[in-house]
Amino acid sequence: MMMNRYKLTNAVKAAIGIGALSLALVGCGSDGKDGEDGDNGNIGVDIQQASSLKANILHATITEGIVAVDFELLTANGVAVSGLRSI
Repeated sequence: MMMNRYKLTNAVKAAIGIGALSLALVGCGSDGKDGEDGDNGNIGVDIQQASSLKANILHATITEGIVAVDFELLTANGVAVSGLRSI
């Protein structure tokens, strides 16, 4: 019976020691200063990978014989398409 009590005492001491060590490690430092936010990523697919295209004309003007058109390209699922080069 005395042996069981001795094992329990060592287990309790080990648990207290591990808990104290964990608290010490958590309280000892920080993860440092946050860095600057990065640029937003491009959400969409490249025109080379798009299996379908849908063009929406947003705005069109004619100035001194020059036509300017603002438009967006989407896939059939509404995902933005990028990679169209200017002509």
